[in-house]
Amino acid sequence: MNSGQIWITRRLDDIIGTVEEAAGDIDTKDYPNFQSWMMDVFDSALNRLHDESYQSESNFLDKYSGILSAMEDMFKDQLEDFYLSEKDNDVLNESSEIPIRLLRRGVELEKIGNIVEYQTEIQDPCDFEDEEDYSDFCILQGIHFYYCDEGYCDEDEDTEDYEGPSPAMVEVRDEVEQYIYDKYYDYLVGLYNDKDC
Repeated sequence: MNSGQIWITRRLDDIIGTVEEAAGDIDTKDYPNFQSWMMDVFDSALNRLHDESYQSESNFLDKYSGILSAMEDMFKDQLEDFYLSEKDNDVLNESSEIPIRLLRRGVELEKIGNIVEYQTEIQDPCDFEDEEDYSDFCILQGIHFYYCDEGYCDEDEDTEDYEGPSPAMVEVRDEVEQYIYDKYYDYLVGLYNDKDC
């Protein structure tokens, strides 16, 4: 791990937050290509850190190229999805990639996905009216159980230790729901159709 990667790793939570902010603030319409927009997003994100070592230019320059390289490895795919969707006047969460606002929440998204997958093990697709009914049911079960919606998190052996979602996950619930639908809907439709009900 080079000095730039080490520098990024030590400040990862803060950097993810400032990249999110910068990507939302810097208009893609002002840039002729993705690369130039991305570099300005990175510069803006670093400026927002108010990090003492970043403000000391002479001490920071030797790490700068390594830091940009590490940031590109980490954020390029998601930023490119965002950039292209903005150029096409699409919303970010129509992409199957994880939206920028959900980057830090991969573990929580996996929990919801596990609940959805569990539904495919215990529910018979042929008990549902059609593939849409089956897909909606499995996805909504995952979302309702994760968010402890009314009637879904009664205290029992399996849920008594679960404290519910964090405030941050509650704040991005709309994006979470859209992401789960984008990721699992076609997969669940395929499972239903494979059953030939």
